[in-house]
Amino acid sequence: MLPYQTLEEAALALGRNLTLAERLWYNYSAQKSDFLLYSHNALFMIVVFSLVPLPCAFMELSQSKRMAEFKIQPNIKISFSDMFNCYKHVMKMFAFVLCPLLFVSFPAIKWVGIHTSLPLPSLWEVLSQLLVYFLFEDYASYWFHRLLLHSQWGYDKIHYMHHEYRASFGFTALYTHWAEILIFGIPTFFGPVMVPCHMITLYLWTSLRLVEAIDAHNGDTAIASKPMKRASEEVAVNMVEILKDISSLKGFKRE
Repeated sequence: MLPYQTLEEAALALGRNLTLAERLWYNYSAQKSDFLLYSHNALFMIVVFSLVPLPCAFMELSQSKRMAEFKIQPNIKISFSDMFNCYKHVMKMFAFVLCPLLFVSFPAIKWVGIHTSLPLPSLWEVLSQLLVYFLFEDYASYWFHRLLLHSQWGYDKIHYMHHEYRASFGFTALYTHWAEILIFGIPTFFGPVMVPCHMITLYLWTSLRLVEAIDAHNGDTAIASKPMKRASEEVAVNMVEILKDISSLKGFKRE
């Protein structure tokens, strides 16, 4: 909650007139607690996850031959039932894992210095912090993924679930075991913990990180060249064969 009773008091404290963005932020947040503002992250993530995969989902369901040219695995069809079941699972993860994790982490967020106060950060500050967050997250996630989830124990107990669908699509970005959600929460918040930011920057970070994950799983190569598309297809086919071998060894059948 902002420590100012009026816009004039806020302007006096800053020693200048508020920008349009700062006036809008003040009008929206002045009477809201920091916890309520922080909890907006859960809403933004649900909205982003529900909407961003839809264009590729509609293209998949259209069964268009033209759109199939951009698929990494054009011979594998994803049904509406597959997508809906995947979406339902992720919504359960939101309700029982992600949202509680966000709420429980609020004291730590306050402790490291993430704030809702004025002045708002400059565009340069926001962009530079987001760049640092993406670098931190990408590096840490790589090693978590390689050393933990792709170990024999990590794959058998946790990561196998993320590969249950033979071809990925946007909604599979968060189709994971609950433990994997907790594991990847660490690199996601590593950047903001190391370089604290304004709450608005945190909104942007969590939303953009989710968009990146959805894009990485959408199963399309719409902007790739034909040689890159062929290389992607070969990698995808090889991965499917590897997963089939692992499945046969484990004694269960992947859908």
